Amino acid sequence: MRNYRHIFICLFSLTILFTPLAQKGYAAWYGSDIDYQQAVSKIVKRGDISWGDKANNYYRFGSVAVSADGSKILFAGKCEFCDKAEVRPFLVNTDGSDIKDLSGMLPSDITSRWSGWRNMIINDDGSKLFFRAVVETGYYDDEYLYVYDVAQNTTKLAVAMDDGFSPFSSAWRFRINENGERLYMDKYDAGWDEALKKRKKGFFYAQTGGAREWYFDIADLPCQSQCSNMNLLNMLGVSAQNDRVFFQWNSDYDKSDGSNQHTGLYYTDLAGNATRITDEHYTIYEGDWRGISDTKGNTVTYRFIHQYDTHRTPQKLAVVDVASKSSKEVAWTNGLNGFDAHLSRSGRYVLVNGEYGDKGAYYQTLLDLESDKSRDTWSYYMMSRWGNTSNITKDDRYYFYSIDETDANSGLYRIDTRTTGDDKAPYVHFIEFSAPALLDQDGVTIAAQVKISDPQGNDNIDRVTLLPLIEGQEKPSWAMGRVPLSFPSGDPGSTRLYDDGTHGDATANDGIYTFDSIATRKGDRDSDGWNTWYQHYELPSDLGIRIVIMDKDNNYTIADSTLRITDNPEDIADNPSNNDDDCAKISDNLDISIPCAVYKSPFTSMFLWLDFEYKGTDDLGFHIWKLGDFGEIKSYESEQARQLNDKESYCSTISDTLSVSVPCAVYTSPFGSMSLWLDFECAGQDMAGDAVWRLKDVEEIK
Repeated sequence: MRNYRHIFICLFSLTILFTPLAQKGYAAWYGSDIDYQQAVSKIVKRGDISWGDKANNYYRFGSVAVSADGSKILFAGKCEFCDKAEVRPFLVNTDGSDIKDLSGMLPSDITSRWSGWRNMIINDDGSKLFFRAVVETGYYDDEYLYVYDVAQNTTKLAVAMDDGFSPFSSAWRFRINENGERLYMDKYDAGWDEALKKRKKGFFYAQTGGAREWYFDIADLPCQSQCSNMNLLNMLGVSAQNDRVFFQWNSDYDKSDGSNQHTGLYYTDLAGNATRITDEHYTIYEGDWRGISDTKGNTVTYRFIHQYDTHRTPQKLAVVDVASKSSKEVAWTNGLNGFDAHLSRSGRYVLVNGEYGDKGAYYQTLLDLESDKSRDTWSYYMMSRWGNTSNITKDDRYYFYSIDETDANSGLYRIDTRTTGDDKAPYVHFIEFSAPALLDQDGVTIAAQVKISDPQGNDNIDRVTLLPLIEGQEKPSWAMGRVPLSFPSGDPGSTRLYDDGTHGDATANDGIYTFDSIATRKGDRDSDGWNTWYQHYELPSDLGIRIVIMDKDNNYTIADSTLRITDNPEDIADNPSNNDDDCAKISDNLDISIPCAVYKSPFTSMFLWLDFEYKGTDDLGFHIWKLGDFGEIKSYESEQARQLNDKESYCSTISDTLSVSVPCAVYTSPFGSMSLWLDFECAGQDMAGDAVWRLKDVEEIK
């Protein structure tokens, strides 16, 4: 005789009151892992940087940099139409607190022009700030580099003056090491040196506050033509450690061999030992001030065009291992505007923004060099106008300022690529679909629901948008035409999710946002390429799903998941492994899945009691519980058993610790779910020869 076990449905939400999680009209909800979640939090608003008697809308944000340790942000505020046009430097903590106006650090003899200083750099621990200033010295102005000590509140020359004149002509292009004890200056011609009987042309450095030192001679570079032309030499970047200076050099500007590929990427140390580490190309672009190498200078990135062609000249981004000189191309575009990119200190991520491939876009895309995957950290559905972005901190955060004209959007923002819900932005707790896959068939739709909370309260959530994502990017390199999913009501390639009791939403204002009419796009899929996702991917295939949330304080959240698209009806058939009844996972002892903490056979029933103990309170004031104990109800005559019989929908009952009855071995709070697996062992055979099982262990699925 076969030993049958009956399945009970069991799923509920633990909040102040117990509320069913499953929405009406759907037999099941299928969870989809959140692959990536980031928070975009406004930390400084326009009114925080105003000075004088002008209204807040006179003030704008300027360039922004962050210390590598993530402790301090250095940014500019500007008022172009104030009575005195002015740009002021500000220093602020990375949560937006303790804003300091640093205009007092500027030299007293700085030019009155509002562009009299610029090019701010901050060292790794935020203790020193460096900037370039134009000083009025008569008919001609001079440029000098200054350093400001934050703790001492003192400003001094970062490089000592030479004979009363600016020691370099390209002061704006400079770099510092990690602690700010050394500066590296761009190319400079220091003139004739009588002792050396030659001109001192090349690269210079200085200990902070000290005199410049010549360490690299342009004459030591390989050359076929224009060998002393300083315009063919450019510093691109410097490693924070190890004094590795990366630069480009054109060894044959006159093309004496008929080729136009003579610009290579080199590096040198302070001993002047230069090494070319790449092939020579048509051109190499200027280095990014935010960094082109990892901390030690073992990995470097550079942008280049290899071979000029009037019809097709792709710009590329390559990552180079300095020791082996091996190179790998990681980004490209045929667009005229190109892109910008910089490398994180860890050497793992490249942040790219601009045009992508033939028709795509890099939306502040993180390229993960370890996994070879990409992820847009910006979205088309966020604010459309922003200024420059900062460097990436060691904990993978970066900052940007908005140039939007509205007070609501204007501000300084932090992007946290590894948020755990402790930001000002909303937080996504789960993403679920009403089927395990979306069938590519006319008339078939699927629903999505997303659980969201906002630190300022759920009423603060303004908009929730769902859209497709292609390999981590909203706009792939190829022309996608229409997106692969279809939505009604205008169908812009995305859809709003609702928490108002409509569009499949069961309960209004419960923090669960829903949309119930997602389908595959079949009507405009043809050989002309109008809908090309289905030409690039063979079904079944996983399609990225992105949720973009904006709250009323102009904080944003991005959460990415996946949805399987299939043309096989068997992929959406219910089975024990994908049913929402699975609130407990059974080990291989039984080789079956049982949904909760009770099973019944033709010969016996086992009932369990689960004892939850109080663990604490979360940031929003919700109680957190954990499994404290469990036990089998041995006697059917017990009060607990009678309660179960009276309420047959309950498959377990909780002790007085919670003072509530709970229908199974799973509970869900606003911050996640506890799922239990039950391990049964064979206890022998009954009189009919069927196996008899007993509970061996219970454990939380983390």
